[in-house]
Amino acid sequence: MSVSPLVSAAVRPPRVLGYSLILGLVFAAAWLGFTAVRARDGRMPITDWLDPMLAGTTLLVMLGAMAALIALWPQLPATRLRTAVVALLIVSEWVYLAGEILSNTLTVGEPPSDVGGLLEIAAGAAAAVALVMAAVALSGPAWRQNRPAAAAVTLAAVLLALGMTWWFTHPIDQSAPGTPSCVPGNALYNAFHRASC
Repeated sequence: MSVSPLVSAAVRPPRVLGYSLILGLVFAAAWLGFTAVRARDGRMPITDWLDPMLAGTTLLVMLGAMAALIALWPQLPATRLRTAVVALLIVSEWVYLAGEILSNTLTVGEPPSDVGGLLEIAAGAAAAVALVMAAVALSGPAWRQNRPAAAAVTLAAVLLALGMTWWFTHPIDQSAPGTPSCVPGNALYNAFHRASC
C-alpha cells in the first residue's frame, strides 16, 4: 500500500523555479558582500561605490518575485499564463545577471553602446511584464473570494502607479535641505503648496 504525497505535483511549483532562486541568492549575496569592499581606485564602500549594492538589491527584488510566485503557486490557475510567468522570471533573472556582468567587465559605458546595460533594461522590463501577468492570473480568484478587498487593493495599486509615474516624470531636486517653495514644471507640487514659479 502506497501513501500519496500530501501535496500533488500539480500544485507544486516547478523545481527549476526554486533552483534558479537559490542560485540567484548566491549572486545577490556576493554582490552585497562585495559592496563592503573598497574599490581599487579608492572609492569607499557603500557611500561612493553603489553599483554592487544596486545590482544585488535589484536581483533581490527579482528573487522576491520568484519567492512570492512559489508561495502563491497553489492559488494561481494552472494556465499558460502561469507557465509564461515562470519562464519570464527565470529568463529575466539570468539576463539581468549577464547584463550586469557584461556592463561592468566588457561593455562599460552607457546604453546603447553598453550591451550589458541594454540586457539589464530588457531583463527589468521582462520581470515587470511577468509580475503584471501574475497579478492578472491572481486577480480572478481574488475577486471571486473577496470583491471589496480586491477592489481596494486594485484601486490603491492604480493610484499609486499613477503617483509613481508622476514622480518619475516630474522629479524634484532634493539636494538642498528643506522644502522647495516651488518647482518649475511641476504643477501638482505647486498647486499642493499654493505656489507659482
